[in-house]
Amino acid sequence: MTAGLLLSFVVSFAIGWFTVTLFWLPTAHDRTAQRLARIFLAFGIGQGMTSCLAFLYLLVHGSASSSYFVVELPVLAVVALLYVFAQRRGAVREAPFASAPPRNDDAVRTRTVTLLAAAFYTSTAMALATIALRLWQLPHGGQDAWVIWNARARAIFRAGDAWRDDIYRVVIGHVHLDYPLLLPVSVVRAWMYGGGETTLAPALIALLFTAATIGLLVATVAAWCGRAHAYTAGLVLLGYTFFVLHANSEQAEAPLIYFYLATLVLLAFHDRRAAAEHRFLILAGVAAGFAAWTKNEGLLFVVAVALAHFAVAMRARNPGAYVREMLSLAAGVLPLAAIILYFKTQLAPPNVWIADVTAPQLTAQVKDAGRYFAIAREFAKRLILYEGPGVNLCYLLLLFAVCFGITRRHIETVAQIAIALVIMFGGFVGVYLTMHANVLAFMAGSIDRVLLQLWPGFVLAFFLLATPPERDAAACGARTAAAD
Repeated sequence: MTAGLLLSFVVSFAIGWFTVTLFWLPTAHDRTAQRLARIFLAFGIGQGMTSCLAFLYLLVHGSASSSYFVVELPVLAVVALLYVFAQRRGAVREAPFASAPPRNDDAVRTRTVTLLAAAFYTSTAMALATIALRLWQLPHGGQDAWVIWNARARAIFRAGDAWRDDIYRVVIGHVHLDYPLLLPVSVVRAWMYGGGETTLAPALIALLFTAATIGLLVATVAAWCGRAHAYTAGLVLLGYTFFVLHANSEQAEAPLIYFYLATLVLLAFHDRRAAAEHRFLILAGVAAGFAAWTKNEGLLFVVAVALAHFAVAMRARNPGAYVREMLSLAAGVLPLAAIILYFKTQLAPPNVWIADVTAPQLTAQVKDAGRYFAIAREFAKRLILYEGPGVNLCYLLLLFAVCFGITRRHIETVAQIAIALVIMFGGFVGVYLTMHANVLAFMAGSIDRVLLQLWPGFVLAFFLLATPPERDAAACGARTAAAD
């Protein structure tokens, strides 16, 4: 069973690797950070693609079966052949990355990078070990995992041909029955490879998505700003204690925040390319679509990304170029949108938060000043007073910006990320305003997860905006040499 389970991750990674590299071909100009970014992207893209394949298999075949791997092998062969053909043809060649990190061979900088690297790798190892230990202690994950996500996976796997009906009759409490199925189907897919149910499957998915999120953030910042900046960004990401504590819950946040970050990373790499092709945008659309296939919040994220790209691209490009970019982004999203539309219309019941709200009730809630005050107070507790686990990193980041300053080199990319995150934050506030449930009780159980979803994107934007320490050191060294 374990061998089959591990094979499922190897196959999904291989499919993701050939797909990502088909859109982002390796070249002689690539640095290590870019190669690592492709690896971490390959894991998530592969998991998303194989989740969709498994879902389509369940629809056509009717039930989970150990023969499923026969479906994925031809897909793997096709994407591998396409990659080989693209390389031999040489039709797509990247220009050198437009934003090389500053270089300074000063011994002080070398020691600083070494210390930051040691701190980052030690912290990452400890974080992943903590997550693994907690997964071993709580093999079924947190409450939402065994009430929603893992319960849904078991319903699909056990129900045979009746899974379409039983998925909604066996879930305890009938909670969030309209949630998309990327995570449950990914678990079912691993079980089909392994030949039976095992708690190791959801545990590995949670652990690997968390590791891929850390790696993708650090590799991206390293490609743009240098290693010292990247290691600092990784330490800040891990410094938000809830990021580590929640990773063992086996809930949808782990893949969701990964796909959020992957989308923003791909948009950022697109911004730095001079080539006319929009292959990064297509892949960004795919990643955003996977976010929507993971959880309902992902639908809002797709809208937020489109609006953010509209706001930035229309200012910097002519309308014709923008239309072509939006078509490329849509080309990545549309296949996932078709799967989500089928699921929402043919399998999932209506969303209870929307179906049960009447127009008079909605109007009264929007006009309720006390509701605004309650929502603002809860966010203030987390963001300003920080009544949560660990320390408030916002103040430390403010101090970092004051000490090292900010740069406008990546302002367009940072603006795009910031607009998307602000729209997401506004959408969450809108949900709290309009929901008919007790808003304080609902926020108590969701606000930390809401902020967690936005955290990696915020860290990425901040470290693209902040001046890298090694550049500041290089400038200081140049001024000293000039003075001498």
